[in-house]
Formats: sequence, structure tokens, C-alpha cells
Amino acid sequence: MNRYLKAILCIFSFLLAFLSMAKAEVPEKQQGTPQTYTVIKDVRYGLQRKKFSPNDHSSDRLLDLYLPDKKKPEKGFPVFVFIHGGGFTGGDKVEVNGLNPICKAIVQRGFAVISINYYLTMKYHHRKGISCESQMKNGIPVNYKFHPLIRQSIKNASLDAISALEWLKTNATKYNLNIHSVFLCGGSAGAITALHTTYVECPTFIKIKGVINLWGAMENPNMISPHTPPILTFHGDCDDVISVEYGHAIQQRMKNIGDTISKLQILEGKGHAQYNYIATNYINDIIYFLNSQLKK
Repeated sequence: MNRYLKAILCIFSFLLAFLSMAKAEVPEKQQGTPQTYTVIKDVRYGLQRKKFSPNDHSSDRLLDLYLPDKKKPEKGFPVFVFIHGGGFTGGDKVEVNGLNPICKAIVQRGFAVISINYYLTMKYHHRKGISCESQMKNGIPVNYKFHPLIRQSIKNASLDAISALEWLKTNATKYNLNIHSVFLCGGSAGAITALHTTYVECPTFIKIKGVINLWGAMENPNMISPHTPPILTFHGDCDDVISVEYGHAIQQRMKNIGDTISKLQILEGKGHAQYNYIATNYINDIIYFLNSQLKK
């Protein structure tokens, strides 16, 4: 009898230990139940570009607005601005190769999401041998400067991103958006744009709380000043389009200026444009980062 009692006690103790461990391992990143949402498509955030075909909306100043269907917070919904990639030659705010799953996952956790189109400079202006890949696959340029066409592409995209932020500020009351809780996120060229907008253009009319950098780059990470928003970076160590060196350099710069919040997540064995992988595996990490900044 004692033998059976001891066995039962051992099993009971094991279950208690397992449940306790499981409870401890549930991350704070598990941020609530996904919610329903509404999408308002093709909202104009700036003047229409006239010189393109009426059917070419890829470079027009349009955005899609994702709004949670839940009760509006007193201070408005925090805002997650997504900037798509495509090497400044292509891409669109409604791509389904992971962009939409990321936007949907974020809005389902209570954030308003704005996904923008912007001017794709290199779709219309070409230089032989010049592309994001040719400029960035081998790491940071020796002189810390991209080719002038790349620099102009980044500048043009950033100006549109700023126009979208201006639209956000103007329409904050209408859509119940919190202009003091804004995050920028982008993939590839979109991440380059988000980084440039936040740390080079430095808009002051709106509060950018952080940047989610998906395999992006900066020609000179030392341009990031102290006391600027933190960065959550994801970058594949097998990226042959934009070298993972950029991810390491950006994270090192954040450390050098005393930032203790920024984080670099290396995607081992992964290449470029891992949108679906992020949407499947790292949304909780992104939500945790966003919520941690909202508390400040």
C-alpha cells in the first residue's frame, strides 16, 4: 500500500512541478486573444501623383487603415505603421506574402495599423548595376554612403512616410489614433525607409516610440543619435540581398549610445524577406516590444 501511495505522491509531485514550470514559461509576450477588425482601403494621405498610368497605384500616396473593432481606448489606439519592401522598384501595401498576416496579427492585438504605398524611385529611374542588392549584399559601404540613386530612393520614400505620419496626425481624432504612441515597421526597402525616417529625418510633430526593423539597412548607423527610439531587429544570417552585417552594426550602435532596450534577433539559416516566418513565429515578440514601450 505504501508503495502505491508513494507512486501516487511522486506522480502528483511531478505534475505540480510540470504545471509550475509551464506557468513560468508562459511569456509575458502572450498578449491576449485576437480580436476582430475593420480595414479601410486606399485612403489618400497625400496629393495624387499625376504622371503615372491611372492603373499604377504602386507609387501613389495611398494607405490601408486597419482598426480594431473593440472599444476605443481613452487616449486612442496605438499605431503601427507598416512600410513594404521591394527594393524601391516594386511591392505594394496589400501584398499577401506575409505582409498582410503581420498587419492582421498586430491589429488583432489592439493596435491600429497603417500600411502605406510610397514612391518607388527605381521603378522609373534606372542605373545599370545599381540596386539595393548590389549595394548592400556585401555589408556597409567603406565610405558609409550608398550610390546617389539609392540615397534618393530612400529620401523619396521617407518623404512619403512623413506625409503619411502627417495624415495620421490630422486624422487622429476621426479614427481615434494616439499620435503619442506610434511605431514604424518595415521590411527590406521598407525597413530602410523606416530607419531613415526615424533616425535621419527625425519628425518631431509625432511621437515615434520604436522601430521594428525587418532585414533593413542604414548606410551609416552612426547617424543614430542618443536618446532616440529603440529598435527591434530581425535579420537572417543567410541573407544574400542585405547583409546581416547591417543588423549587427545597428544593434552595436544602439549599445554604444546606451540603449538597453533594442534587440537583434538573428534568424538562423534564413535568407531575405522572411515575412511568413515572422508572422508565424515572432508576432508575440513584436507585441511584447510594442507594449513595453507603451508603458513609458
